[in-house]
Amino acid sequence: MHKMTAHYPKSCGKLTARPVLAGFAVIELVLVIGMVVIIAALGTAPVLFFKKTNALNTAALTSMSLLKDARVRALSSMGGVAHGVHFADESATLFSGDTFNGGAVDNEVTSFGTFVETSRSLNGGGDEVVFTRLTGETEEYGTITFRLKSDVAKTKVLYVGQMGTIKTD
Repeated sequence: MHKMTAHYPKSCGKLTARPVLAGFAVIELVLVIGMVVIIAALGTAPVLFFKKTNALNTAALTSMSLLKDARVRALSSMGGVAHGVHFADESATLFSGDTFNGGAVDNEVTSFGTFVETSRSLNGGGDEVVFTRLTGETEEYGTITFRLKSDVAKTKVLYVGQMGTIKTD
């Protein structure tokens, strides 16, 4: 049953009855959906930013840990060989020996994920930092820079000293 109201149009002396419409107009629904989409988009941007920043920090700290682990293994003469870390654009690999062998079964590979990439500026121009057995020193000293692929201005830098010291910015 429709609720009826009486209206007296000024142009006509007749009494007319119109139903009162209940519910939402299409324009109202479009506006509400639009506002929900905007709010969701604004809420997603900070979450993605923090996820990327966390990936950058994690890549740098994990690599620092790998370098320290390689140095400790070299200092303790684990396996009677040197130890090092090979850096690729999106990963780091802890390895045993004087040179990196990508197919070695004892390699420990760590991926940085899809947000982070590295660049290296090491003495000798290579991609590995190898620590000498018993001394923990390295001839491949220099820097390893981690950056966000989407914002290359966002970086973390690891510094490897000739004596085997490892620090970050």
